Amino acid sequence: MQFISQLIILASLETTIIVEELLNRGANKEHRNISDYTPLSLAAFGGHVEVIQLLLQHRAEINARTGSNLGISPLMLASMNGHTAAVRLLLEAGSDINARIETNRNTALTLACFQGKHEVVSLLVERKANIEHRAKSGLTPLMEAASGDYVEVGKILLDHGADVNAPPVPSSRDTALTIASDKGNAKFVNLLLERGAIVEARNKKGATPLWLACNGGHVEVVNSLIHYGADVNSMDNRKVSCLMAAFRKGHVNVCYVLVKNVTQFPSDKDCLRHIKTISTDKVGPLGLDTFLR
Repeated sequence: MQFISQLIILASLETTIIVEELLNRGANKEHRNISDYTPLSLAAFGGHVEVIQLLLQHRAEINARTGSNLGISPLMLASMNGHTAAVRLLLEAGSDINARIETNRNTALTLACFQGKHEVVSLLVERKANIEHRAKSGLTPLMEAASGDYVEVGKILLDHGADVNAPPVPSSRDTALTIASDKGNAKFVNLLLERGAIVEARNKKGATPLWLACNGGHVEVVNSLIHYGADVNSMDNRKVSCLMAAFRKGHVNVCYVLVKNVTQFPSDKDCLRHIKTISTDKVGPLGLDTFLR
């Protein structure tokens, strides 16, 4: 038992000589700690390549999963933490590149995209990881990257054939472009637009990328979308226009951009209805007066 405990501890460190000695003395290479991690899982989590190599030489289970609640493989652990060399070693040794976590259906690729680990993403897609896999959330790897504003990850995915207009998330009907626009991720929005993203995609609430950017006050994104031909007069399912979405949130800079482009202005009644919800701290008396004239 002492050997087992020592092996678990040392596998999380880069102490190859001692790990080898413990293995030669019969330490259980599949023993799990209180968090249900094997020595290989811990070594992969820390990116300790030499320890991983040693454990694999002693035939440690390469696809061992952590407990039933998560079921994360060593490859997933190395991928999500950006340990490219460890990922390469595990793949070369036969790790299942498209293995999924049972509960949320994440793979090594979706986890790496979620964390923005572009070098790992590049390696995984080169090794033919499923580039359109959807986790339980319904997000593709590209959508995960769009949400996190990981532009380098997005470029890699698109360069390797990711669908810029992949079918939307089933629950929300969001696309990579609506996600990036809603979050104000301007560089990612520009990347998607350059690669041919549908500028008038609508989510479940009928909001276009431009509507979402206006609602969030993301003026740089608004300018990019208008440049690519977005309909400035579009409305969501509740018939709220882009201009009204920005106005009611007090996004003055966005309003200034829109009034130069729209052809349909909200009625006085609609404006007055939303004025009560606007803080003068956001727009200032002068700004508010500008839109009441």
